[in-house]
This record gives sequence, C-alpha cells and structure tokens, in this order.
Amino acid sequence: MLSTKVTGAFQDGIPLANITIAGASALPKDINLHIDGAACETSIIEVKAGGNVTYITGLEGVTTAGAWQSDMTLNLVY
Repeated sequence: MLSTKVTGAFQDGIPLANITIAGASALPKDINLHIDGAACETSIIEVKAGGNVTYITGLEGVTTAGAWQSDMTLNLVY
C-alpha cells in the first residue's frame, strides 16, 4: 500500500500523473485507489512491470485538483 496524508496549506494544482516503484517486478492482479476515502475508477489507470520496476500511469485523470490536495491510498493486489 502506498498512501499520502495531506497537511498544511500548500497549493500547486498540478495533477499526479505517474508513480514508479523500484524493486516491484511482478504485475499486480488488481489495483484499488481511494482519494479522501472515496473509491476511484481505476480503468483509466495503466500498470506495467518490467526490469524490477512497476510503472503506474494515467493518474492525472483522478488527481485533477492537484497531486497534494487530497489524501490518497493506492493498494496493489498481488
């Protein structure tokens, strides 16, 4: 599980597009994403694995308010 907890008043408005995880070479069977506790549609998110790295792309569609505007939890199910 990867999670973020937002504190403070920083505002950037730039969406989070990608996450790269080194050392996670297996492709997960499923992913679950929650922003501020609400489940997000994950069909727009693409997950690839190769060379001991997992790449998660397409997050900009669910983080449109900005990368650091909401708490986020991403679960990779193996």
